Amino acid sequence: MPAKARARDALALGVTGASGSLGRLILPRLLESPKVGRALALDLVQPERRDPKLQFASIDLTRPGCAEDLARHLSAAKVQALVHLAFFSSPIRDGAYAHEVEAVGTAQVLAACAQAGVSRFTMVSTTMVYGASPGNPGFLTEDRPLTFHAPSRYVADKIEAERQVQRFRQSHPALRSCVLRLAPVVGPNVENPVTRYLGRAVAPVVLGFDPLVQCIHEDDVAEAVLLGVLKGFRGDLNVTGRGALPLSAAVRAAGARPVPLPTPFVAAALRALNAVGMLAVPPALLDYLHYSWIADGSRAERELGFKPRFSSREALLSFAQARRARAA
Repeated sequence: MPAKARARDALALGVTGASGSLGRLILPRLLESPKVGRALALDLVQPERRDPKLQFASIDLTRPGCAEDLARHLSAAKVQALVHLAFFSSPIRDGAYAHEVEAVGTAQVLAACAQAGVSRFTMVSTTMVYGASPGNPGFLTEDRPLTFHAPSRYVADKIEAERQVQRFRQSHPALRSCVLRLAPVVGPNVENPVTRYLGRAVAPVVLGFDPLVQCIHEDDVAEAVLLGVLKGFRGDLNVTGRGALPLSAAVRAAGARPVPLPTPFVAAALRALNAVGMLAVPPALLDYLHYSWIADGSRAERELGFKPRFSSREALLSFAQARRARAA
């Protein structure tokens, strides 16, 4: 195909949360794709990445009237597909602000897409929305209802954001909306509750419990998001690394030592770490150290052609190797 024709066919993207932790991982991969013609970064601050294909517009998703401003930016840039990454990778102390950004902000972004005639919408979420429960099946599929009553607002806001998308999908079928539920993301450049929990010499685990865990490497996340955008899939998809391993083995693969403690002591240890600012797994998410929540990623392979390069264990080893290199 001639270069001019390829340029004509390349997508114009909008990316919310482009300067956040996931945005810094995913935006470069989107810009590198020849199928992406240009990108509009939408965030409070401009991304560090500089690229001739990249433009920037400052957007505050908590501000009233944001949807109208965002729609104007999308229309002016003739954005065809939007990638919604404006989510916190870790719980923050101001829960009300997080709720405004994630749950209410998602509704604003969807409204702006409808106003601007955007045809594709891809949002990241997390497999934590399924909850960790002794009643979970061996593999959680995308049709499992999200009826989990999250003790943590961090998870509850993700569930509400997903429900915003589900309602919008029914009322606005012209917008091909896709939600990618990511397994815990690990890798050399990731910082989140999982990497902080695994990033110390010892990690408290619950005595008598050794749930299976799965991860996904940061590079595989970027590839899955690109495929989600290009395919224009409508629906929800689990995105995971290959395989799973017991929590104790995951801790060792990450270079830490598991320390089994009774449940009250694990909860106390997590509270102490959070109190001194060494945020690990918030105590409200203690169930995720008790029980498995393993997602079935086969639908993403069928619908997107997504095949993770890294297994869960390989992703953890990559994280451990980078951790050792930084320490040296």
